[in-house]
Amino acid sequence: MNRSGFDLVQKNFWLASLQENAIGDEGTVALASALRVNSTLEALYLQVAAIGVSGATALAEALVVNKNLAILDLRGNSIGLMGAKAMAHSLKVNSTLRRLNLQENSLGMDGAICIATALTGRHNLTYINLLGNKIGESGAKVISEAIRAKTPSCVVEI
Repeated sequence: MNRSGFDLVQKNFWLASLQENAIGDEGTVALASALRVNSTLEALYLQVAAIGVSGATALAEALVVNKNLAILDLRGNSIGLMGAKAMAHSLKVNSTLRRLNLQENSLGMDGAICIATALTGRHNLTYINLLGNKIGESGAKVISEAIRAKTPSCVVEI
């Protein structure tokens, strides 16, 4: 992928959609670097973009400092447990993210619980999607209760 794909993040765009572009971890790391300094992007759609642990970790680190992104859609990637842990850390400090889609990311119950535990603290999510992560019925109950205890109006899909 050429650099011009990331130039839009540096400009005054409020939305970037790179879904189904297989940018992989390398492209996601470059995108995350731009996201660290961007002050206009509000929505980032990265569905089915071949993102793994290192890409998710880079995005999570960018979310710690980014104060504008409200929507992050990572559906259909493979961030796994380690990516979930990185995201969980960023969710503890990020106050601007409103919608997070982690559907079908191989989180497993442990990864989903990491996310839910992070959300028992300060957050402003109004929607989170954890479908398709093999968390089981008991895991779904724990996660739903943990998130809703702090923010009853947050829509949780599990």
